[in-house]
Amino acid sequence: MACLCKLDRGFHRKIVFLSDSAIIDRIRRTIHVLSHVARTLFAKESHARTLESQKEHMLIVEAFRTKDLKQTAKAATHHLKNAEKHVLGKWE
Repeated sequence: MACLCKLDRGFHRKIVFLSDSAIIDRIRRTIHVLSHVARTLFAKESHARTLESQKEHMLIVEAFRTKDLKQTAKAATHHLKNAEKHVLGKWE
């Protein structure tokens, strides 16, 4: 699981680096802290979410590679909504 978490963190850092945006970097760091808390508190469910998240990352990368901006945005939005549901759903 630790390896997948490092891949996840690396993926998001690369996206932020490519965006060259201090605001997006600050948002990423905040989300990283929240997701770390969620992973720690809900380790069992988090493994399944991490695997799902990796699949979502691949969809984003593939859309990006084909230069399909619409599909890239769709895949990224889907990933963000799923992450939000996973993290916020634990506290509802």
